[in-house]
Amino acid sequence: MMIESTPPIFQAIIKTLLLILPSYVANASPLLAVKIIKRQTPIDRGKYFIDKRRVLGNGKTIEGSIAGITMGILCSVGLHFLQLQSLEGGIVMSIGAILGDLLGSFIKRRIGIPRGKPLPIIDQLSFLLVAEAMYWLFLGPIPLYILVTSIILTLILHPLTNAIAYLIGLKQVPW
Repeated sequence: MMIESTPPIFQAIIKTLLLILPSYVANASPLLAVKIIKRQTPIDRGKYFIDKRRVLGNGKTIEGSIAGITMGILCSVGLHFLQLQSLEGGIVMSIGAILGDLLGSFIKRRIGIPRGKPLPIIDQLSFLLVAEAMYWLFLGPIPLYILVTSIILTLILHPLTNAIAYLIGLKQVPW
């Protein structure tokens, strides 16, 4: 793909999307997986944390997490085959996205926000920021312009895609 001939802003957007696409796929896939599998085993197995609140809640499932990581990795394989991203980068981004989503739920439970209720910024960015932090930790730095672009894109795309998922009946809430 020849992105060098496109304007710099579009180059930044394309490079950013190629890096973060596996994390987006991993983050979106659990929703579809539990609809298809029709089995939902909570990761926390119904356990409570020391604050007497569920560790994660029923919304974070083993099946969804496995499906998310698997689909993110399959996306990574495709990007690698097309020579658009390293396989390792996509794998790290996929695992990081699921861990980031779990972290977001953990934080929400700690501050008393029930399942299905919004927590702006955490809901939109936890999956992405953990994925990028893991990438940085295991594979090296991500350029600042890609970090900034990814945050801006995600703050736009995440609410939009959630609203679409709600409208077509995949989600019970539009956030």
